[in-house]
Amino acid sequence: MFFNSGTKPLQFAKGGKGKAAAPSAETRTENTQGSATEGGMSLTHCTGANYFKTGEDPKLLRDEEYPDWLWELAKPPLKISDYEKRKEEYCSVHGQDSDWGEAFTWEEMRKWRKLVRRAKIKKNNALKARK
Repeated sequence: MFFNSGTKPLQFAKGGKGKAAAPSAETRTENTQGSATEGGMSLTHCTGANYFKTGEDPKLLRDEEYPDWLWELAKPPLKISDYEKRKEEYCSVHGQDSDWGEAFTWEEMRKWRKLVRRAKIKKNNALKARK
């Protein structure tokens, strides 16, 4: 049983395999801050984010009120193939002899080189393991 910042335990769905119970009117209550809750989780506050002994959980904001970089964190990291596609696209537009390094920022180049090095190390280790 898990507890949130209030005194009531969190309610989890009970049921068979893969069956999620729909929230009932009984699980929708008012918490100490006066905001509606559903199954022990607040609909207006980030339940459990307050780790201080005093104070309250931070209020949830509209998506527009959060900084743009926050949404970049949810994107999956790029793979080597993604970087190579981008390089090929740049070279097809600007010519094969062009400086394709202009297609990437320094941070992207650093990440790409790191991925290539890591793949090379894994390949060499696999070859050594076979011997």
